[in-house]
Amino acid sequence: MLSGSLCLNDGEYMEHLDTELLIREWQEIVDLLADIIDVPAGLIMKLDQGKLEVLVSSKTPDNPYKVGENEVMEGSGLYCETVIKSNKKLKVTNALTDEKWKNNPDIKLNMISYLGFPILYPDKKPFGTICILDSKENHFTTKQEKIITKLRDLIERELTILDNNFQLKKLSEIDKLTQINNRYCFIEKAERDLKRSIRYKRQFSLIFFDLDFFKKVNDTYGHQAGDAVLKEFAKTVNGELRSTDIFGRYGGEEFIVALPETDLKSAKLLAERIRKKVEMKNIAYEDDNISVTVSAGVSELLEDTRLEAIINRADKALYKAKQSGRNKVC
Repeated sequence: MLSGSLCLNDGEYMEHLDTELLIREWQEIVDLLADIIDVPAGLIMKLDQGKLEVLVSSKTPDNPYKVGENEVMEGSGLYCETVIKSNKKLKVTNALTDEKWKNNPDIKLNMISYLGFPILYPDKKPFGTICILDSKENHFTTKQEKIITKLRDLIERELTILDNNFQLKKLSEIDKLTQINNRYCFIEKAERDLKRSIRYKRQFSLIFFDLDFFKKVNDTYGHQAGDAVLKEFAKTVNGELRSTDIFGRYGGEEFIVALPETDLKSAKLLAERIRKKVEMKNIAYEDDNISVTVSAGVSELLEDTRLEAIINRADKALYKAKQSGRNKVC
């Protein structure tokens, strides 16, 4: 996740999806699966940070698997490890008579036959498996395999819909150019953290940045160069922030940072550190090296607990910095 935290976690992979929204429906799937095929256990397993976790387990009387149980996948010897690594169906009719599977850990639970299929995220990375297990030898029919694959396909379609919704929400909440919070997302998240600070009597500060003479950059080098400057500024600020800080583009060349658990003095020190880094930076664009400076206004939570009031005070401090010569923190 980027420093300065987006409204939504910007995970590199598909694990950002909140599958809890689908758990109830998936529970019905594994219950139906175990009932139709008449086996003790139907499972949806999820790969999470190198561990295999029982995400959904059928509510059948003799099912030994409990939701939340997990084990490190690598070298586990579990059926599901092979399914995920091979990205193929695995069918074991009787592990007790199969040289490869006779020491499989599931035998201790009396689960000697297995049929499982991989489940993939929309980006084709492994989500986990859907599988059934039996306490007796079971050759599993072609029709039963088709049932499981149809249910697996349904789960993958739901993951795709969930991802599409996530991406649309993300696009609506970030600034397309700089990939940080847009103004509306910043306000939403800052309001949430401000309320928490007030509730627990914590400090809360805010920095308002404005790039100096930015119009001159656009007029001299062109708007694409101006875009490069804005992106580099956002990158510079992000490099100085904690994951708990909230960073947003307020509009044009104006940026804003909310700092939970931070007093005014510390916020000013941070703003000054960023100001110096910006002043020292040369931004390469085509054949030019562009230098810019930034002014900043800083405020903190006082008696007036509205976010708007804190922003207004920071804006007034920013105006003071610009009026007194720019490239300053007030």
